[in-house]
Amino acid sequence: MFGIARLLSPEQIKVDLKAKTSEEAIEELLDLLPAKRIDKRKVKKLFLERERQASTALSCEVAIPHIRTDLTDGAFYLLIGRSQQGIDFHEAQGVLSKIIFLIIGPKNATEMYLKLLAQISTLMKDVSVREKIMQAKSNFGILEVFVLEEEKLKPQAVKISDADKDLLIIVMYQEEYVEDVLAILLSFNVTKATILDGVGIGKAMAFGIPLFNSFRDIMQEDQPTNQTILAVVSREVVGMITQKIETLCGDLDLRERGMLLTVPIRTICGLGKSSEEV
Repeated sequence: MFGIARLLSPEQIKVDLKAKTSEEAIEELLDLLPAKRIDKRKVKKLFLERERQASTALSCEVAIPHIRTDLTDGAFYLLIGRSQQGIDFHEAQGVLSKIIFLIIGPKNATEMYLKLLAQISTLMKDVSVREKIMQAKSNFGILEVFVLEEEKLKPQAVKISDADKDLLIIVMYQEEYVEDVLAILLSFNVTKATILDGVGIGKAMAFGIPLFNSFRDIMQEDQPTNQTILAVVSREVVGMITQKIETLCGDLDLRERGMLLTVPIRTICGLGKSSEEV
């Protein structure tokens, strides 16, 4: 499981946010970072623009404001704040947010960024985890919650023959589903996945081969961009993963949604003798 705890230190956690609005909460959390690391004024502006586009609040009293930017020193930052009274992040159902995750990532870290968002979303769906965070006595106590939860979710070393594993290939034409698909994979302990950006053959031909330039508009429309997720999974869970993804995205046989396929694996190197189910 991708480690939230590894990105945290006690100094990046505030247990008693005083903010009443999303803008105040973002500013209060940014103050946890040393001024020399980021341009707080410009970064705050990016967060507010992101919130105006769409609220980052979830219906479970959690908000995850997040941006990718080149305005930092290139590092990945995660800040956490807790508010007992709740903060208005303009959630559609009017739910106040009590646990705030503030994420600042570099623009060239798309995979890590998506994995972190997926893991936080998955973990926060567990009401018992949220209760532990709300009941923690200090910032050290909140950090301990993540350390212990991630320890429980580590895949157990299980001896599985290569013949029982498949390469799972998921091609998503709608980028907004990628985070949720990663969350589904994480729920099956699929912690090692590769995400590739791609284009359909029509776009590649239209822009790369002069002969097809006159068909550029047609081919752009006909061949969408996509993101491909690659992961090695136990064959016995492929059906369950497929069912959950189709519940989320709809029937993948509809051309504009995406594609899922598996390839039997004959040999695996690099996972260790006791291969983890990844």
